[in-house]
Amino acid sequence: MTNPVPAPTPPYKPKLRQDLDDLVENGQLGDWAFNKPAGEKPDYIFIRLPNPNLIETTEVSRGEVTPWPLKDQPDPIIDDWQWDGNREAPTLKPSLNYVGIWHGYMKAGVLEKA
Repeated sequence: MTNPVPAPTPPYKPKLRQDLDDLVENGQLGDWAFNKPAGEKPDYIFIRLPNPNLIETTEVSRGEVTPWPLKDQPDPIIDDWQWDGNREAPTLKPSLNYVGIWHGYMKAGVLEKA
């Protein structure tokens, strides 16, 4: 039986983290970080997505850090996502499908389950 992933203690608004290290160490479910600092075009966004398969309670509630490659135009050879350019409240297309674990969208910095 799978338990639903508990949300962070309300009210928690997911947010941009300084970098990947900050996301790993301090990030909460729904938080994100880019692989390059502001002013540089990122190649990846890292997002803490729900993963009910994690064993440790703390990690389940914080989600799992997942990498998503960013491209200006869809590349038919690799899986990639298009980003609206907003670092503080990103929207990604198409949907985020962490196969068998979570499927949904990131719209204006908020995760929405599909």
